[in-house]
Amino acid sequence: MSKIVLNDLKFSNMFSYGERENCISLSKNKITQLTAPNGSGKSSIALILQEVLFNKNIKGIKKADVINKWGKSKNWWANLELSVDDIPYSIEIKRTGAKSEVSFLQDKKDLSEHKVLDTYKSIQELLNLDFNIFSQLTYQSSIDLLEFLKATDTNRKKFLINLFNLEKYIKIGEVLKIKLGDELKRKVLLQGESHTYKSFLESTTIPEKKTIVEVPDVDEELVKQLGLLEKQIEDYSNICKKIDKNNLYIQERESLTFDLSMKALEESQELYDAVEEFKNDINKLSIHKRNVEKSLIEIDTSDTCYACGQKIDNSQAKELMRGLDKDLCETVIKLDALKEELEYAKDAVESYEDELDKYRKNKRAITKFEDLSQVIDESIPVEYPNFGDIESQIKDLRTTINAQTYERQDAIVHNQHVGVHNAKVDALMEQKEDFLSRQKVVENDIISVSDRVNNLEIL
Repeated sequence: MSKIVLNDLKFSNMFSYGERENCISLSKNKITQLTAPNGSGKSSIALILQEVLFNKNIKGIKKADVINKWGKSKNWWANLELSVDDIPYSIEIKRTGAKSEVSFLQDKKDLSEHKVLDTYKSIQELLNLDFNIFSQLTYQSSIDLLEFLKATDTNRKKFLINLFNLEKYIKIGEVLKIKLGDELKRKVLLQGESHTYKSFLESTTIPEKKTIVEVPDVDEELVKQLGLLEKQIEDYSNICKKIDKNNLYIQERESLTFDLSMKALEESQELYDAVEEFKNDINKLSIHKRNVEKSLIEIDTSDTCYACGQKIDNSQAKELMRGLDKDLCETVIKLDALKEELEYAKDAVESYEDELDKYRKNKRAITKFEDLSQVIDESIPVEYPNFGDIESQIKDLRTTINAQTYERQDAIVHNQHVGVHNAKVDALMEQKEDFLSRQKVVENDIISVSDRVNNLEIL
């Protein structure tokens, strides 16, 4: 674990503290303890340290509520000087309205990232310190002091491991546990496999093979008679089909819903043009922003000549840098405004397309209604016409033919089952031989795995 020393803390207009520059030296002694009556602001110091180092606090207070609510200013700031492994660092956070800025320096070298969250990621990589542990070390109450004693063995162990950086032993133990678990699972699988082979060999009996039966034929004369009778009622069947088809068209037409008063939307190409225009403007400004940032990087504001070491006038370079900084700030503001306007334009396009989709669906429903009205034949009745007794003869013939067909099918199915049964008998005989051979291999594997399990349990 790195050696972290908190030196000087300065802050203003935070929690119950006023707008003046409040200073606290934290490095005069190895341990700094704050004592004062309740409500004096002791807890606020720990919360300020948490905000500076972790961008959050143990009480979950929002950034907007950190400010002193009794003060007139809308801004607050805090600065912490610290060292990590004897290397000096400085972290400063400023809050103006709803915007936060973070500065992270290493001996005056700026380590800040473009985004606040990225800057705090760099800070956490440097500190390598858990937020909960830091909170318990810096913010103690009577409840917190008892929490470690009342905690379970697992939680106390976890706290001490994190505090003394002993995670590597946990990882080694976890690797051994995983390996032991894998070997135990393999042992159980092998034992189950061995039990399966033993149970199969002890309980399985191989049956005798079965014989197939003769498959009867269906009477072709009955089939011919059925065909002649069905031909006679073919016309009747066609009429019923027409009635069914016509009824389906009627049902479909009745299920349609539409609004005849709905009017067509006017073309709104300007909405799409506006989106493209915003995209083009954003692209141009983004290119301009990159160029300005590149120019800022390339400007040399040194006041000493690299070749001869003499002083040189760098005022023009600094003036140019200030102009570029102003240009960059204005460009970022314009980019944010254009992106917001682009979202509004996209929403307008989406709303327009939703209305256009409704109109198209309504128009399709009207067109479908008109098409179905052309197809429906109003002269066709809804109910079937009555027919003679031919259907009774057809029913009797079908019953006889079906009985013969079922008898034939039963014989075919029987023969198929006989084929499957005989194949299973052959497979069982072959499987029995394979199981006897595999059983010996598994028993040897169980002995080897048991030895590895015993060794891992000792570790």
